[in-house]
Amino acid sequence: MGGARPSARVVERGRVTLLAGSRIDCEGPLNGVRVAGKKGMTMRTLLTLVLVVLLVPPPFQGAACPDPPARVEVVAGEVLSAVRSKYPASSARCYWRDATLLWGVEKVYAANPTARAAWLEYLQSSLDTAIGEDGSFEPASPDVDFIACGLNVLFLYQETGEVRYLAAAKSIHDSMRRTFQRAEDGSISHISSALEGYQGSVELWVDSDFLLLTFLARLGAATGDDAFINEAARQTVLHIQHLVDPRTGLHVHGWAERSAEGTLPGWADPSTGRSPVFWGRGNGWVLAGLSEVLLHLPESHPSHSFILESYRRTAAALLAERRPSGLWMTVLGAEDLEGNVEETSASSLIAYGMGVGARMGWLPEPGYACVAAETLSALLPRWQNPDLTLVSAGTVVTADPARYVARFDPNTKYGEGAFLALLSLSLGPR
Repeated sequence: MGGARPSARVVERGRVTLLAGSRIDCEGPLNGVRVAGKKGMTMRTLLTLVLVVLLVPPPFQGAACPDPPARVEVVAGEVLSAVRSKYPASSARCYWRDATLLWGVEKVYAANPTARAAWLEYLQSSLDTAIGEDGSFEPASPDVDFIACGLNVLFLYQETGEVRYLAAAKSIHDSMRRTFQRAEDGSISHISSALEGYQGSVELWVDSDFLLLTFLARLGAATGDDAFINEAARQTVLHIQHLVDPRTGLHVHGWAERSAEGTLPGWADPSTGRSPVFWGRGNGWVLAGLSEVLLHLPESHPSHSFILESYRRTAAALLAERRPSGLWMTVLGAEDLEGNVEETSASSLIAYGMGVGARMGWLPEPGYACVAAETLSALLPRWQNPDLTLVSAGTVVTADPARYVARFDPNTKYGEGAFLALLSLSLGPR
């Protein structure tokens, strides 16, 4: 080392360099510790070694994680180019597919400063077609799917400070407050009785865990209004309670409240109201949505600890469902289902949710540290410019698992959005 005296400790790739020139190579979380140094080690040096072992945290973000693939930034640029060509900003609506695509664009915009202008221009142009110049907004239907761009306008308000975006978010919330159905406990229905086939229904879908809860959490954070913050927390708790399966820790696709006539949809269990299928992308909606709530809900809020523990429980259940390839199935726990494959959007959303948790310290266990990087490496071959392959088509709640694997579509918008969000974790800090 040219006679230079090393600092007290330098942590690099799980290695700690000590004053005496000895080192500890960490092979896992304090397992396989190996000491290498000068003969005749002094007691002081030995004590220093012991202290280091006790004080240095397990290297859950260590050398075992693969470096981001070299072509990540190139792929991000290719996806943007393809998105702008396939989905012109002028065609955007305040619809769940568009909102998920723009959410992914947000994430790459925030993580990739070299291309920010292009990403921001696409975001603004898309949302300007969905809201009025003064921020006015009226949904096409009183349904969560049709107010989904609320989460995007709040991101633009945060980035630009333009008050029309906040006005649009408040207009969306006001429309939701006035027209959306609710269960007896106040849970906001994902669908509306105005939609054909759903008269009289109050149904919670896991889709809302992302589309609705992200919007409410961001609205609370943007305004600092306790009423909005408390509503975000309350809806999050209610959605968890209704949709989580207590046996597995996974979330079902839907829950329904009995109608005034005492009826339930055909897919609902008579005793619980829950649907029977553990949908991969649905659980991705949950993990991504809860990560957004945790990013925006104050840690001091009384519901924060419950939401965090629920997020951790869901992550653990999903980690157990991960395939050796690093991906997740279209329908979880149904490996023998004909046509059930490792699906792209589910894998992107789940890995993104775990990647954020590992980065934020919510998931400190070593098993989560490399999930995002490994899953991205497994998914990159599915980007066949200009298309993303093996993305399952949009699905309503059903009791038939075969309906979830019936067809796949390379042009979904939400597939590209989920993929972009996962890409963003390898482009830079978020």
